[in-house]
Amino acid sequence: MLARTLMIAASGVFWLVAGALALFFVTVILGLLPPAGPLIGPFGGLLLLLIIARSARRFRRHRGAMVLFYLKQAVSLNLPIPVMLAAAQDSETGTLNQRLHDVRLALEEGQPVGEALQAHVPELPARTVDLVSAGERIGRLTSVLESVTNEERTIARSHTYGPMLGWNYGIVLVLFLALMLAGIATFIMPKFESIFDDFDVAMPWQTVVTFEIVQSLGMFMLPLSVLAILSVAGWSLYQSLHGIEGKRRPFASLTDRVVWMTPVAGVAARDRGLADACRIIAEALKAGDTLESAAYEAGELRTNLVLKRRLQRFADALSMGRPMRDAAEDAHLPRLMAGMLATGQAVSNPVHVFDFLARYYATRFSRTATLAQASVMPGVVLFISVIVGWIVVSMMLPLVVLIEDAIVQVGAF
Repeated sequence: MLARTLMIAASGVFWLVAGALALFFVTVILGLLPPAGPLIGPFGGLLLLLIIARSARRFRRHRGAMVLFYLKQAVSLNLPIPVMLAAAQDSETGTLNQRLHDVRLALEEGQPVGEALQAHVPELPARTVDLVSAGERIGRLTSVLESVTNEERTIARSHTYGPMLGWNYGIVLVLFLALMLAGIATFIMPKFESIFDDFDVAMPWQTVVTFEIVQSLGMFMLPLSVLAILSVAGWSLYQSLHGIEGKRRPFASLTDRVVWMTPVAGVAARDRGLADACRIIAEALKAGDTLESAAYEAGELRTNLVLKRRLQRFADALSMGRPMRDAAEDAHLPRLMAGMLATGQAVSNPVHVFDFLARYYATRFSRTATLAQASVMPGVVLFISVIVGWIVVSMMLPLVVLIEDAIVQVGAF
């Protein structure tokens, strides 16, 4: 455990330094451009690194979706998968050709499809690989591949036609706003206080409040802002060079609990996890598995750890003979799910109920994700506008007070 922690820390430091060097290099290049000049260098450099990372993620996600598409075609047409992948490999070039070659060799050696994807297609998210593995274990690979392939193609299409800046612009704005506040607290506020002491004039209360807040945070804000900017630069560089998405989760027990307690993120994690779990349960029941076995299969999916433990408790309660509704209530699953499992339809034909729940929670997750994505940028802009407006007022009012005091003194003579 200690060795793993040290390795993670060393990796973090390495990418932090690499991100700092990359940001410095890009800043120097942008600073040499005549239209930009030296002022836009750091801002544009960090934004450019984020855009490069986002573009790299788009290309990798599309490449992984193509591998899934070829697998789905082979399974749907009931063709030997290695033969289909060999034919697809002849029509592709570059990294995709190598991915298809590696997956084909792994399947010819007898590896399951999920393990082959996990080992040789790092572009695919861990969630997608887990769903494919679960579908293969329960004998419903065709249906699960159809579902995840359509989902990956939709995501790849939305990435292709989505805005390039996305959240990156908001991240850069927030980081440089914090850096600006730290600079104001370090260099400007002491000058203001010295000037007002010399003139023996009281500063406006807005300026006093701003000074007290920013000065109390100034000693931490400047190093934290620089560290955050370098961390984002290092993360961008890492994302640009690596294709592993979500396979390493060293602090999952902590981060999953934090996400679960966060209002919007927790709802999204719960709905997406329940949609996947209900989908696997429905597919397993269609394959003839018992409800207990299907529930245990759903509990093995890689999802939020809080939900994962609740699904495992749900499966344990079913194995002990508890009714479906009581098992869901004992596991603290949503009341809607428990209520649906108490109906006569759930007792006589639970497949339809779990199919409905899978569609319902998938729709809820899609709606939450869409609303969050659409509201983040306006929220960030509004937040930054309020702070910048308050700072401008706090900086301008002292000048007005000094001018008025000077006019009064001149009139006194």
